[in-house]
Amino acid sequence: MSKLWIIGDSFTGVSKEKNYWPEILCSKFKGKNYYVSSKSSRDFQTIIDIFLRNLKDINSEDFVILVLPTLARVRVPRRYEICDVEHCSYELQNHEELKSKHHDFFMGAHAYQPDNLIGSDFELEYPLTGISIEDLDKKVKTNYIINSSNASKQNYIEILCSLKEYLPFELFIWSWENEIESEIITTKNQITKQIGFWHTIHDIWEETNGEYGTKADFHFSEKMHKAFADYLIVKFPQFFNV
Repeated sequence: MSKLWIIGDSFTGVSKEKNYWPEILCSKFKGKNYYVSSKSSRDFQTIIDIFLRNLKDINSEDFVILVLPTLARVRVPRRYEICDVEHCSYELQNHEELKSKHHDFFMGAHAYQPDNLIGSDFELEYPLTGISIEDLDKKVKTNYIINSSNASKQNYIEILCSLKEYLPFELFIWSWENEIESEIITTKNQITKQIGFWHTIHDIWEETNGEYGTKADFHFSEKMHKAFADYLIVKFPQFFNV
């Protein structure tokens, strides 16, 4: 039986309160099995790492969706790894098994919260334990420049092109940015053109004069979640019940 794999950052997040695009896809996926890995502020490399660590379990009939963020993000090491699975078709009693198999060892530097208690998900590995946001920013500043360089961009393009050509399963890669122009990565501009719009929570805030939505929150609105899910279902009808 085929399985749906979705790996990304907060744009891959799910919610019990709204119909987010990963939830819609999981509910309509023919294979019934699904795995969604999502964490806010996750960087480009960590998303690829999680994908590569799961390759041994991905079969030829599976469908994999990678969501790529801006290249400028920098990751820092967590002191304690956390489970990277946010939503899956496994039974709840298998939660401990999930925790033992699926790990997230890093967090995006700009997601760091030093005021949280020691032992929390935000605690960093020594010698970064307890570091201030200002000092952490100074330490990773060079990495921001390196990660967003043309050299990094071309390197990732070649890696992803090689993977897509070699791997036997359907792999769809998209980004909510326009940083990488490659035939294997569908960008924000391309999605906007194909769907007809790009709509965010910030757009709702502007349209309602601040009554609804949130200023500077550029994640998908509920309208965009549905439209994007419909776009993927139409694009890959072999995997979904219409």
